[in-house]
Amino acid sequence: MNEGLKKWMPVGILLLWLGAILGLKVISSTAYGVDEAAARSLLLDWSVIDRLANPIAYNGIPDFRILMFAPVAVYWTGSILAAKVWMLILAFAAVFLFYRWSRSLLGDETALFASGLLLFSPILLVQAETLSAGPLLLLLFAAGAWLNRKYLASKKVLGGWYFLHLIVVAVMVSLHPAGLAYPVVLLAFWWRQRQQEPRRSKDMLIGTVLACIFVLLMWAGWTSLDWFVNPFAGLARGLSSGFSPEPEGHWWLAGLLFLVWLVLIFAYHEIYRGDLLAGTLALSTILGAVAADNSWSLLVYVFVLYFGLHGLIRMHDRIDTPGWLSKRGGVMLLLFIVANINLLGCKLHRQVVADELLDSRSALLRLVGFELEDQEKEQARVKTADQDREELKIASAWPGQTMLVLKRPVFPLPPASFNEKQLREYILNMDMVIFSPDSGRYPHLVKQLSTMATETHTLFREKGGVVIGVKHQK
Repeated sequence: MNEGLKKWMPVGILLLWLGAILGLKVISSTAYGVDEAAARSLLLDWSVIDRLANPIAYNGIPDFRILMFAPVAVYWTGSILAAKVWMLILAFAAVFLFYRWSRSLLGDETALFASGLLLFSPILLVQAETLSAGPLLLLLFAAGAWLNRKYLASKKVLGGWYFLHLIVVAVMVSLHPAGLAYPVVLLAFWWRQRQQEPRRSKDMLIGTVLACIFVLLMWAGWTSLDWFVNPFAGLARGLSSGFSPEPEGHWWLAGLLFLVWLVLIFAYHEIYRGDLLAGTLALSTILGAVAADNSWSLLVYVFVLYFGLHGLIRMHDRIDTPGWLSKRGGVMLLLFIVANINLLGCKLHRQVVADELLDSRSALLRLVGFELEDQEKEQARVKTADQDREELKIASAWPGQTMLVLKRPVFPLPPASFNEKQLREYILNMDMVIFSPDSGRYPHLVKQLSTMATETHTLFREKGGVVIGVKHQK
């Protein structure tokens, strides 16, 4: 193949893939369903670029998705679609880097089949649509392994490759507990190199530890994640991404994938020691289980997809019977099944997008939007003494998502450290309070609202949460 054509082939595949996803409207262009942490990062990016005060800053420093969203935020400030297209590009870059890595480690067949299936998997597309951390973790894991090779090949001890590497470490650790897998494997790698590279090993060990400590202290423990969720339930939901607005999944499917994962973890243990990316991917599926969300499910899916397919190909290679069917029949059957499941998931998700079906939280926020529109129309129709009153003040358990959907300032809920008097004053200063009493995160708020029956009333009570209206004396 011509070298010039080969060089530009990934770009051509990217354009065709993006054209298919956007042209067929597989993903939504609305703000509904965007990951809360991603929404905060995106809003803060827009706020800084437009130099506008934004109450999202009250939520503290967001994770370092703010750095990864900065390029698209500079040129397309306020555009949700641009952010999602950028996320799709980053997801494609992650798959491309995994293709290059698996081609050298696991072989051409595994790289081609696994990467092709991953590109059109609903779990990857839905996470790109919601701006979740999963595709970014895959990209950063692969980029970190590449940077480590560049640093080894460079002559400078504290050059640009060193500091860029530490920035990537900090970014991935801020996203998810699974991101800790890379620095742990990196520390083990450089600990083994301490005899051959004493100065570099010392600098890398110290720098990696300091980067992790800095991020953990600043981010204060990934506060937007739900901790110690049943990993089987989390994996089942993740694998069912795209099949419905709020999939519950099947336990038997999660159990089957877990068994395959368990076999692969032990079967490939020798590779983890010699390959930085393989070790990171394997360890991330273990560390990320403490917050078993869709991002962690994607990591498990990718690990099983690449190593499971490679193991199946090796099993077929050991068959002595000649013929294509005996040598690759099982592999082709698996590819046919998984590809059809992916296509069915994409088709169903496209229908969900076309019908504007939403998950329970997004449906609740849509109701709030309708309520606010009705109130504004009523105020415009009936001229009262309160017509010059300031814009409605809203406090939400998901301020980032709420602000993206409603396109108006939204404040966070009062913290648990507030005493009864402070809680009461905070609530009375708002017009609406939005949260989920079933989540177990806000017992102080539920208790306080129960004592304010004459000053508050329930506007909506849905599966996704409750909207409390605050009565103000005229």
